[in-house]
Amino acid sequence: MTLSKSFFAVAVLTWTVAVAADPPKIDDAKADAAKLQGTWQVTTLTDELGPHQDKEAQEWTFEFKGDKATSRKSQGSVGRPMAYTLDPSKTPKAIDLNDDGLVIEGIYKVDGDAMTLCLVTGSRNDKTAPRPAEFKADKEKLYSVFVLNRVKK
Repeated sequence: MTLSKSFFAVAVLTWTVAVAADPPKIDDAKADAAKLQGTWQVTTLTDELGPHQDKEAQEWTFEFKGDKATSRKSQGSVGRPMAYTLDPSKTPKAIDLNDDGLVIEGIYKVDGDAMTLCLVTGSRNDKTAPRPAEFKADKEKLYSVFVLNRVKK
């Protein structure tokens, strides 16, 4: 076999292995969406003012039902359903919440009945910060970190 044929064979084999090893994003997103389903209670919120572990913060919930996420700041609140999309192929995993055309970018991680969200929760001078790269609140970029626990039925 000539050198060019050998190189071509190795390239095709490498590409085939890489494609076969890369699971479909859609299936991963569906699997993660299934993990999110249900109601999640905020245990700690850290925003530009610092950590909040008060009653008001702990009354905040996120409910994931189908392809919608509803944020409620207090018990009995109707909340506001938002479409959400997940991209678990990113590191960290990415979440986008669509609030009537306003896209709130963030990252998420789920470990059993615990979830952490870091979201861009505002803008400065009409400029929104880029998606967070770590689970850390940031006063300048207006990143807020929500630590949540699944509500047992």
